[in-house]
Amino acid sequence: MWFSYRGEYYKIGFAISEDGQHWTRHNEMGLDVSSEGWDSEMVSYGFVYENGNYLNMLYSGNGFGRSGLGIAEIEKSELDKVIIKLGYNLI
Repeated sequence: MWFSYRGEYYKIGFAISEDGQHWTRHNEMGLDVSSEGWDSEMVSYGFVYENGNYLNMLYSGNGFGRSGLGIAEIEKSELDKVIIKLGYNLI
């Protein structure tokens, strides 16, 4: 599950569940604010979809998207490595 959370600024995190009822939260997913520009103050409200061997995430920048929207991409195999490193079994 992907979610937005607020600390010093809004960021996007994820949670993993093996049974759909008990979730472990992971705030750091590797997408952070930029040093300057349209997403330098916040990244939030990610929408994830599959695109072949990739997962893409559309997300909002500063002002909840007022200053722009972005797209991030990760290979599914790279995400699998992160999940395994966190100690989860893949189905």
